[in-house]
Amino acid sequence: MKKIMLTMIAAMTMSLAMAQNPSDGRPKNHPEPMTVEQITTLMQNKLGLTDEQYAKVKALNDKYADILKGHQGMRGQRPPRMGNIDNSEFPQMTEEMKKMIEEHRAKKQAYENELKAILSSSQYTTYQSMMPQRRHRGPAEGNDK
Repeated sequence: MKKIMLTMIAAMTMSLAMAQNPSDGRPKNHPEPMTVEQITTLMQNKLGLTDEQYAKVKALNDKYADILKGHQGMRGQRPPRMGNIDNSEFPQMTEEMKKMIEEHRAKKQAYENELKAILSSSQYTTYQSMMPQRRHRGPAEGNDK
């Protein structure tokens, strides 16, 4: 009986220890976002950039660093619980929010256009395939009807 109790206590202790988040408070499934330098190095390795292309891409990535880093505000965090709220109680998107989204899209498109001018067509195709997480994912993704 004593052995069974000790085994159960040990199992519970181990399961609690395994459930703990890393010491920095960041969940394991949300790693640190990449820096601009890491993104540029990754692009150099994956796309086989020449030294001239690397310099241009590095300058471009520095110029558009805010787009490459993404929104860091609530990354990896859950929104607060709101209980039983219907959709009518959620705040509507304001004109200011819409304007910010449109500015972000325009800036992202400008980045893509400038990058396309630097890379060859095969490099740009490779870039697009290695950055699928940066594209909008709607409910109809994969439905090209």
